[in-house]
Amino acid sequence: MSVSILPLVNAGGQRTVSDAWLAEVWWRIVGEGKVEAVFYSGGMASLEEFLRFVAANGRHMVFSVERVSGRPWGFAWLTNVHDGSGFLHYCSLGGFGREQARLLMSHWEGLCEADGSPTVERLLGITPEANPAALRVLGIMGFTTLGTIPGYCRLAHSGRRCGGVISFFEFRRAGHGEAGSPPLP
Repeated sequence: MSVSILPLVNAGGQRTVSDAWLAEVWWRIVGEGKVEAVFYSGGMASLEEFLRFVAANGRHMVFSVERVSGRPWGFAWLTNVHDGSGFLHYCSLGGFGREQARLLMSHWEGLCEADGSPTVERLLGITPEANPAALRVLGIMGFTTLGTIPGYCRLAHSGRRCGGVISFFEFRRAGHGEAGSPPLP
């Protein structure tokens, strides 16, 4: 399967997908039972809430799509983007794919501000320790785990808390002492 990255908002500031297409993404999240894992702190229980969420995070939201069919295979977004860092959030649809992850990381690495400076030089993550699949994906994507903050993540759907695993990925750009980001295994 050949995939590409589709930003929700193009360079001209226009949205690239319809609400109907976003509804397909939502119903796949629901169908795969991933709502509680992706939106673990709560607040996401309907298509309407998802559409509002997408609209609020548009500038830094992207989708991985199958090139031939346009079918969504995952999505990711950044929050708290500031001073070269941002928190990465990711959801694969239909299972994790290394090609999708490579393209996603390449996309984030290539984002630039109007002056040409990188938008993000490092990605950060806080992942519930109760989600071992997500923690495996972080390792595959090349993130470094720093440790766990006990009780940091509120798991709204179960009414409990668990540790938040802190991780980061630093892009190694040419001209900064490195020859580019390492490839995924």
